Amino acid sequence: MTFDIQMHIDSQSPEGHALEAIVSRQRVSPEEAIRQLLKQSDQADPDNYDHLFTPEVIADLRSISTEIKAGGKTYTMEEVDEHFAQKRKAWLANHPN
Repeated sequence: MTFDIQMHIDSQSPEGHALEAIVSRQRVSPEEAIRQLLKQSDQADPDNYDHLFTPEVIADLRSISTEIKAGGKTYTMEEVDEHFAQKRKAWLANHPN
């Protein structure tokens, strides 16, 4: 199977700026930049969240787990729901459509 694709990307658009940056940074043609992006997209695992679990996050989770196991702080489902609702609200505020 082959694809013959023609694309027109305005150099002033966000996509155009991104393509120019890739072409400049990697010293490749626009066509090669698109090929590389497609390869990266194909190899990405949408269900892999490992990048979110930094050493700091893991340490924080272990600390919370230790505290709970020692009979310290416990969390109700309402507290957990509220926590994630606040996180979602903050994320959405920082990532407008």
